[in-house]
Amino acid sequence: MKILQWAFPYLPVQGGRENFVHDISSAMSRGGNDVLIFAQTSSPDDPPYVLDDASDGPPIHRFNFAAMKGPLGAHGLHVVSSQMNRIATEFAPDVIHFHNAGGQDTLLLKAIKVATGAKVVHTLHNIVDNPTPTYLALLALPNDISDAVVAVSRFVFDDFLRHFPALGHRTHLILNGVAQRPVPQPPPTTDLQVFASGRLSPEKGFPVLLSAWSTLLPRIGPARLKIAGEGPERVALERYIRHLGLEESVELLGWTSRANIADHLKNSHFVVVPSIWQEPFGLVAAEALMAGRAVVASRSGGLPEVVHHRENGMLFRPGDIFDLSATLYFMATDPAAATTFGAQARRDAVETFSLDACVASYLALYEGITTP
Repeated sequence: MKILQWAFPYLPVQGGRENFVHDISSAMSRGGNDVLIFAQTSSPDDPPYVLDDASDGPPIHRFNFAAMKGPLGAHGLHVVSSQMNRIATEFAPDVIHFHNAGGQDTLLLKAIKVATGAKVVHTLHNIVDNPTPTYLALLALPNDISDAVVAVSRFVFDDFLRHFPALGHRTHLILNGVAQRPVPQPPPTTDLQVFASGRLSPEKGFPVLLSAWSTLLPRIGPARLKIAGEGPERVALERYIRHLGLEESVELLGWTSRANIADHLKNSHFVVVPSIWQEPFGLVAAEALMAGRAVVASRSGGLPEVVHHRENGMLFRPGDIFDLSATLYFMATDPAAATTFGAQARRDAVETFSLDACVASYLALYEGITTP
């Protein structure tokens, strides 16, 4: 099958959605499907179109939407749209898999759907967090031109149908998948090591984690918290760490490769996901489960579908420093619980969040909408 994966933004931007699109695209390509990717350029100063042949996965055709707003103006729009149409028409996809909520590329998607006759699958990676009439109208277009809509969690599924109930007949639930890792070892027997990962932005709740960590340390002795990720709150978090006197126990790792994240997971006792927003799914949590690590997560959005309280981890009230601190204390002082939860975490991940099962579900959906 010929599959065009359409994702703006995309790697090297690091996030759950970007990594997920890379994973399923690579898996589909390895499975014998013909896959290419439409993505954004790495810099707004890049040309309107760039062929990225440096990836070890499917070919990536990158387009600079900033060129349509800058000095090139209408000419930039013409270059981007004509290149997209040319490449898509030559490729002749059976399916266009669209990973955007909606935006300036939606009209380009409609034009390419008409030009190629391809079916469109639209995966919802976020909830409708701004249900104004204007925003709902913006979201309506990609959904109207899609032959199937997919939600990545039951939480996203239910939220979407509250706003678009008429699309229930072609809305599907396919949980995100993560690559299966080798059978993990139990948590280390060293001093407590805790890991967290995510964009350093307000919704991820890292100040809550730091506050809870500062109340935990005096009660448990030597421990270390490592946080992987970059983002606009980096400087503020560094300042807050100094304010709390946590320089010796907290390390901001910055941007971290997925291979290095795997190493940090292996060396951690458990993982924390302190989000204060409604996480659509929680890929960080699912990857931790696959690594055999218990997860402490906020009871928000789709996270309770991934983390089951006192089974493969623990849940706490979003934004509640004292509830998080108490939960961390329990995990820190009961290593048997972390080991037991971690073993169940691995079983849950293999059974429920397998990348192979996720890809198989998408391929079955593609087949269903393209078969006459």
